[in-house]
Amino acid sequence: MPVPSGFSDFAERIPGGFLIYQAGGDERILLANSTLAAMFGCSGTEDFLAFVGGSFRGLVHPDDLDAVERSIASQIAQSEARTDHVVFRIRRKDGREAWVAGYGHLASAGQEGGLCCCSL
Repeated sequence: MPVPSGFSDFAERIPGGFLIYQAGGDERILLANSTLAAMFGCSGTEDFLAFVGGSFRGLVHPDDLDAVERSIASQIAQSEARTDHVVFRIRRKDGREAWVAGYGHLASAGQEGGLCCCSL
């Protein structure tokens, strides 16, 4: 499921960290802005994608991942607007941990799980 053309430029103008990921399967990140990369102490989006293994699961601290994924699934299932809000830890490239608040929206749903837009 591709990200709409021209959306990368728009994502760079969004204040804060922003990503779009496939909301099913391996939760592959399709788009991330440079602000998100900087939050993780990465030199750019390519460095960030390599650091997190190209997946939403790779950006959530491993100790928080199960609870975060359960919370997201539960909130989206209960929300008519298909939105969620979670607070979790990330592990930065320099090894430090940081707490972030994530706000997500399941923008489209389909056989492959759809697209989730998320700001941190």
